[in-house]
Amino acid sequence: MQKYHLAQAIAVACGAGAGLITVPSAADEQASGMNSMSGVVEEIVVKASPLQKSPAELAQSSLVLSEQTLQRQREATLGATLANQPGISASSFGAAVSRPVIRGLGGSRVQILEDGMAAVDASTISPDHAVAVHMHGAQQVEVLRGPAALLYGSGALGGVVNVVGEVAHDPSQDSETRLNLDYSTVNHGKTVGLEHHQYSESLDWHIDASQMSADEYRVPADGGEVHQEEDGSLEYHRAEAATLDNSDIDHSRELGLGGQYRFDNGHVGVSVGYLDSAFGLPGHSHDDEDAEEADTAAEEEGDARVDLEQWRLHLEGYWESPIVAVKSISTHLAYTDYQHSEGHTGGHDHDEADTGAAEETPEHGMTTFKRKVTDVRIELTLEELAGWQQVVGGQGSSQDFSALGDEALVPETATQTLALFWMGERMLGDWSVELGSRLDYTRIDPEGGLALQEDDTSSVCGMTATDYQRQEFSDVSLSLGLIRDFMLGNSEGWQFASSLTSARRAPAAEELYSCGAHDSTLAYEIGNPELTSEQALNVDLGIRKGAGDWQGSLSLYRNRINDYIYSDAQTDAAGWLLVDDLQAYRFEQADAVLQGAELQVFWQLQESLRWSWLADRVRGEFRAGGYLPRMPADRLGTGLDWQQDAINGDGWNGFVLLTRNFRQNRLAQYETESSGLSETATAAFTLLNAGVGYAAQLTDWRWQVDLKGSNLLDETVRYHTSYVKDQFPQPGRGASLGLTVSF
Repeated sequence: MQKYHLAQAIAVACGAGAGLITVPSAADEQASGMNSMSGVVEEIVVKASPLQKSPAELAQSSLVLSEQTLQRQREATLGATLANQPGISASSFGAAVSRPVIRGLGGSRVQILEDGMAAVDASTISPDHAVAVHMHGAQQVEVLRGPAALLYGSGALGGVVNVVGEVAHDPSQDSETRLNLDYSTVNHGKTVGLEHHQYSESLDWHIDASQMSADEYRVPADGGEVHQEEDGSLEYHRAEAATLDNSDIDHSRELGLGGQYRFDNGHVGVSVGYLDSAFGLPGHSHDDEDAEEADTAAEEEGDARVDLEQWRLHLEGYWESPIVAVKSISTHLAYTDYQHSEGHTGGHDHDEADTGAAEETPEHGMTTFKRKVTDVRIELTLEELAGWQQVVGGQGSSQDFSALGDEALVPETATQTLALFWMGERMLGDWSVELGSRLDYTRIDPEGGLALQEDDTSSVCGMTATDYQRQEFSDVSLSLGLIRDFMLGNSEGWQFASSLTSARRAPAAEELYSCGAHDSTLAYEIGNPELTSEQALNVDLGIRKGAGDWQGSLSLYRNRINDYIYSDAQTDAAGWLLVDDLQAYRFEQADAVLQGAELQVFWQLQESLRWSWLADRVRGEFRAGGYLPRMPADRLGTGLDWQQDAINGDGWNGFVLLTRNFRQNRLAQYETESSGLSETATAAFTLLNAGVGYAAQLTDWRWQVDLKGSNLLDETVRYHTSYVKDQFPQPGRGASLGLTVSF
């Protein structure tokens, strides 16, 4: 089934390959529009984009990870897979939970899509909730940095990530079956996957299935907890054990089935997806208790476990020249039924996670989150008019959310959205000009709000019945993009690109109506029903070079967000307001600015050898003073990539990449007259990864073996974007061995 791609995020901003920090092979570059053998940009048309644009015609900063790149760096989570890309970090919460952070913005400000339609889960509600997308079955992952609200709604102030399950193919392509096996030493992780793609003149179909499991992952010897002393200094502890307690993945299963029928002027398709996973949540500890009390409480409560399940149905259709003045029409309908249960399971045995975690067991503190979403989208590509290529469309969704249990901080809500959008493009002299506009309507109805009023903690939140009323938001977004090709002396392939976007984001239900203790963030969260929509004004300037031995790009951006929504520490007459021994935070608004830069450079040393560099930084501050919380640290990286056969990808290949994450000491602070609260600084670290592989075609079978080493220096890696960075680090030194057989 031909899936829906990002309209503006199919290719790397400079057209020079799929992501610097992964050091992609030449075959990957060709997939993104770059032939590393000749050093010229190929004229590749993005067939699934509304305006049928080639990579060199994209105004906004973007990247694509091709299927071959994903085989090298695919991780258990979407955030971990993208964490080393320029301008992207991750909000890690153990081995199974990690969400992308783009240019310092995460959560509901980064839109996650699957085949062009919204991914449905509970990951925006809490940092310990997993992103529910099919990572093993992904053929491509696309990222658009910066506001992308014109195509994908008000949740995209930071950017858009699209996980593509099946890319477009040549109808004459041979059918293929592929087996993937992988083993990782850092957590004894085992993955097996099987997929089949069947192609014919009019009917295509595919099926993919995978299962992954892993033990608790190994941590460096000095990877214990970090504590802040009364004088503000940090005390670093050694790890209490060789592995991180409760960081295992009992199982993660994926199943996907889809088909497409082609006719003379279009096609129709259907796909069904299923996810099922059970895993542990490290970091749900008792830091405010002494060691003996904490051990007793942990023994009584058991480990914090999660059991997740999702069903997804996606229908799509495409027709060429359906009516007069319409070049093509594209329609999508997606229905998703998602739920997960989490909580302390009372001495729970990990091997039984899949049988007991989904049940509601109040005595063990389980909470069940459910979300059902119907999403529909239609796009009409119009015939050219006065030199303008145009796309007009609409999108609507209906969502029902509920949470039952100890961590049910948000009431049952029904959310409806409706949007209309327009995009146009034409040439004005040597300039390619792109305009866009979008109107969003959002209605949030807290149907279960009155039930929360019966809780004796509601007085702390200050919520009354009138605060749980229906909220409606109408938002308008606009954009302008410019691209111009030029020569610098005798050097060809240069391009200037810029974009100006005014985008708005309506508050999320958790920001409006939360009320209760949140163990994962060690906070008592209080919503604010008086919040208004955020207003972002983003300027993005870029210089690119996409031809010759030297290639690369430089992007500068400034994102001013008025009425930025953040959690503000609360006080009372006695000082800091504590509820259930947790600091109380209320969602407030203030103007903020995020600005930064991303640099990537490629040097083709030989036909089969390339050297690359990366640097990125972001600064997030309130306009009234003070830093935004959990901002990514500055980063500098370099890598070498070697491919014996740069055309077909056969023979030996290898890569080495070194990344330096600098110390992050620009910290968010909250102060009273007598004391202050502050983030803790995050130490610098150096990450060294390397790999070697061999691929060969033997008769009708293609074999590929990959050996990869990660964190080879065994550094204690802590990302400042993680809520639990001081409680536990990322995995230590490890190696993985993978085998892929295609026939």
